[in-house]
Amino acid sequence: MAIVWRITGSIVVLASLWTVRRLFKRQLLPPPPWRIPTAAVLLTCVQEGILAAIPQAATSPLGLSVNVLSSFAWLVLITWATLELPPCWGVGRPVPRIIRDLINLTLAALLTGITLHQNKINLVGLLTTSAVLTAVLGLAAQETLKDLLGGLSMQISSPYHEGDWIEIEGVGGTVHSITLMNTELISIDGSHLIIPNSKAVEALIRRLRPRDPIGNVFSIGLDYNHPPAKAIALILEILQQHSAVLKSPPPKVWVDRFAESSIEYKILVFQEETSEASRAELRGQILQHLWYALQRDGRKIPFPVVELRQHEPAEADEREPLPDADARAQLLASNPLFIHLSEKEQYALAEMTRCLYFAPGETVVKEGEMGDCLYQVISGSLEVLKFSPGSQNQDLRVAILEPNSVFGEMTLCTDAPRHATVRTISESLLLEVERRDLVPLLENNPALLEQLGQLVSSRQAKLEELNEASAPVFTSRLINKMRSLFSSQSKR
Repeated sequence: MAIVWRITGSIVVLASLWTVRRLFKRQLLPPPPWRIPTAAVLLTCVQEGILAAIPQAATSPLGLSVNVLSSFAWLVLITWATLELPPCWGVGRPVPRIIRDLINLTLAALLTGITLHQNKINLVGLLTTSAVLTAVLGLAAQETLKDLLGGLSMQISSPYHEGDWIEIEGVGGTVHSITLMNTELISIDGSHLIIPNSKAVEALIRRLRPRDPIGNVFSIGLDYNHPPAKAIALILEILQQHSAVLKSPPPKVWVDRFAESSIEYKILVFQEETSEASRAELRGQILQHLWYALQRDGRKIPFPVVELRQHEPAEADEREPLPDADARAQLLASNPLFIHLSEKEQYALAEMTRCLYFAPGETVVKEGEMGDCLYQVISGSLEVLKFSPGSQNQDLRVAILEPNSVFGEMTLCTDAPRHATVRTISESLLLEVERRDLVPLLENNPALLEQLGQLVSSRQAKLEELNEASAPVFTSRLINKMRSLFSSQSKR
């Protein structure tokens, strides 16, 4: 009956250990070790079953194995409770895994010696008779010993830590763990790379630490007809608008070399994310934004010159053609600001406007900047962001703009700074109306200015929730400001 209770108790201990592991994993805490304790509990159950049938088996090698394995189980549990768990609760500093492994290895050897001595096994004779075997194993395990010593050497010099991104002999990844024998990396595709510590000690290591500004260097080739000063200014504008590019240290652009078919520019940006995937993603987004910016500027990235004859590349753009003047006039007719224009006036304005594509995640207008145009959304979706000092200095999304939405009218009509940042969510096609586009219409029909002012004032009154008494004053001031602004624009 006592044996049954012992086996039942062992099963309860095993179930409790697994329950604790699941609870700790849910709380994102290091779970207790389970392999050695589980093996000790299972071996104990086997021993109890054998003792039930053969009582004299208590002093057999099985009993010695149970004692040694139980000692190891208590050792790893105590190490976990004293060295690994307290730092997660803010008690003490984290102990590197390689040090924990070394402590466990030393104490396990000591416990093994004590257990063998208690069981009256002659350790001196055992070590003496196995001297030749030890020498043979030492020669055979030279590489293993080099890995072990390499792990100890790295722990002393600390060239990298868990969580760093490193590159060793052309192989890069995020450090997942550092053991006595190996360093384990997680590469960009999620695969685990195991590098022996002996190679890591001798190799040239490139290291990027989390939370430090990480430099991201890449190149792009632009047309020779694009003046370098203007090209650098365009690239810098795209870089400064990207939310993942750090403002300090600032991004840099310079001419790298004159290639066969293009001028190559070297780009250096800094970001917070250290993983190879995040750096590749940022490079891709910036190059995508540059492609769209060049398209809006009427330029293209040059094709490599591989032939000594003129070659016109085929158009590969699968998107719908840009709206012509008639289509733009219909779009303006749906715009609440231009709905009162005659068809002739809408068409005249449409001929002056232009349609622009923007990449996903690209900033169209930035809060606080000056501008002289408004935009009407033709396709795609955009988000309106407002700077919020109380939210960790991050921009908060306040609205989503869908097709036919209009933004930027206050900056167009009053020359006031942008009230918010507008950034694309998906690829978006926008109709741009500049201030100079409206000057000919207002000169031919001065009454349009007051109509436009009334409409802009009405839109702003709804947005700012002005009361009925203050709305006329706001409208009057707005019209006077517009009259002065467009008058000065017409004199240029």
